[in-house]
Amino acid sequence: MSRGRSDAPRACQPLLACALLLGATGCPELAGHRCTSHGECGVDGRCEPTGACSFPASACDSGRAYGEHAPEPLAGACVPPAGAGCRVAVTGGVADNGDSCFVNNGLVGDSGGYDGNHASTLANSGEAASDSGVWNLDVAVAGRYLVEVYVEGGESQRATYHVRHGATLDAAQLDQTRVSGWAGLGMFDFAAGADQWIFLPDNTGESVLERRSLIYDAVRLSPP
Repeated sequence: MSRGRSDAPRACQPLLACALLLGATGCPELAGHRCTSHGECGVDGRCEPTGACSFPASACDSGRAYGEHAPEPLAGACVPPAGAGCRVAVTGGVADNGDSCFVNNGLVGDSGGYDGNHASTLANSGEAASDSGVWNLDVAVAGRYLVEVYVEGGESQRATYHVRHGATLDAAQLDQTRVSGWAGLGMFDFAAGADQWIFLPDNTGESVLERRSLIYDAVRLSPP
């Protein structure tokens, strides 16, 4: 993963946790800081699908880099450029791993699955994600949608999908070994527009020595 220079102050980046400790000498140690909303990242900060804060960085293609207190190996790394969100019509829609709205961070492509291809990596027990995938969404009409994922050949029993819908971030765990086709993650209330996504990191808590394949394929939103 490439590394870039964040334009945010390195000595004391404006995280909310730091702001709560105003008056203290220096900045507290915030290594491994996790976020669930943009407001937790302070001025110019943004909570990325990885659950880490990013800040403006002119050296990065995306224009943003993770802060120095983000979990390793994200700290200081450039945020990958995101594709435009896959349009979800009022009747629903599918976002596939081969679409431009899918951000592949270290995954290996292979044949099979929905539309003839999917991506994968090995599940692991790392503190932070090393490989991941993000399906960016652009919802035409606000409403409640069933979110499903397509899985064939998955071996992870603890795949945890993080769903950002509106201003809310929720997680849903799926045993991929029990799925061959579409599987529901639940009903979620989406706002109209973009800045909504589904994020699947590789750090499921399962040992990498077990060599469990974690599958990234299509996601589908359907109205009730």
